[in-house]
Amino acid sequence: MECLDDPSDALVQSIDYGRFAQGTQLVDGKVVEGDSSGDVGLFCRGLLRGLQCEYDDRFVVRSEESVDSLVLTGDHHASNDNGQQHHQDSLSAVVIVDRNGIQSTIHADQFVIAMGNESRPLCDKIHVPCPIYPVKGHLVTISSSVDCIYNITLPNGIGYAAPMDHKVNGRRLYRLSGFVDFTPNKEPDQHRIDALVNAAKIHLDDVEVIDASACHRPFSAD
Repeated sequence: MECLDDPSDALVQSIDYGRFAQGTQLVDGKVVEGDSSGDVGLFCRGLLRGLQCEYDDRFVVRSEESVDSLVLTGDHHASNDNGQQHHQDSLSAVVIVDRNGIQSTIHADQFVIAMGNESRPLCDKIHVPCPIYPVKGHLVTISSSVDCIYNITLPNGIGYAAPMDHKVNGRRLYRLSGFVDFTPNKEPDQHRIDALVNAAKIHLDDVEVIDASACHRPFSAD
């Protein structure tokens, strides 16, 4: 998330992301200010509002639709390092599918493929390298009477406890996240969950677990 805190990017700095956390507490206890919040829902809503204000009707959200495939055309010519012209396919459209299974095609001059784990299989279909790999991580939602305003780095750096924007019965919700496993298995590992919860109890001694899950997150070589 470092790019979202780039002080030299005027557009980024002009958007109110709706952060909750005021920074991150490191393992040594030092608090680094200006870090991104772990409340993804709050962040996304703030980002959406900012983009809509910045781009007005040029920014459209097409909800409940998914990308099915990419459309290539062969009318593009590019120059190599020697100045020679050669034929090169170009991306001209995407085929999308709505919740009723109806397909439609969107044409544009440029496309940004930012679909996380789904980016690679989509790019593979048009033979475009996309070094993004799915890695398994664990998420645990907990509550505590301890009300922190910053993300907490868990002992040994195994993960983070990120305060959420809301409370339940007066108790602050936190999202624990941690571990990286290169495995296709999506089933939650109870040992991983217990390790995150026990690490969080060092800072939040009255932890109550609300739910836990595992998912694949995008990971790139850089």
